[in-house]
Amino acid sequence: MAYNYNSGSGRNNYYNVDYDSHGSSGYKPEVLFEDEFVPGQGKRLSWNDKLFFGTGYMYLIGLGIGGTWGAVEGFRYGTSLPQTGRSLLVNATLNGITRRGPFLGNNMAVVGFSFAAIDTMLDYATGEQSHTNRIIAGGLTGLLLRSLSGPRVALTSGAIGLALGTAFTFIRPAFEETFYRR
Repeated sequence: MAYNYNSGSGRNNYYNVDYDSHGSSGYKPEVLFEDEFVPGQGKRLSWNDKLFFGTGYMYLIGLGIGGTWGAVEGFRYGTSLPQTGRSLLVNATLNGITRRGPFLGNNMAVVGFSFAAIDTMLDYATGEQSHTNRIIAGGLTGLLLRSLSGPRVALTSGAIGLALGTAFTFIRPAFEETFYRR
């Protein structure tokens, strides 16, 4: 149940938003400041929102995938041991989780941070948040992260980043519409 800020609690309506009896603002988006909302694109994220949320989401996704990968790997190793006691199996599984989870989580956080930083720089350079900036940021992130591996690997990684940036650009609005609908 949403809290109605205009109820008789004695609080002032600081942001001057008219709330109905359910606590929503009707047709207006629920943002604190009007300059956070870009028509057609939803809530505009500031540079620190992009960096922190992007890095955090990617770390948690990588930690989950890496932990699952490590659990499966550790369980397989634990069952292949000649002495398959329960404590050895649990120990092998936990060792696998702590080996793969942080490794993949940290790598994904670096990718998320790089993408968010490049996307933010492109937003400031062009003066707007656009889908093109996200797509270019994906390509440049892939290119940057594998730039020391040689031109062929860097271009391949850049193409993969470009494809992922494109997918992210077109999947994100559907995700937001599905999960953030009120």
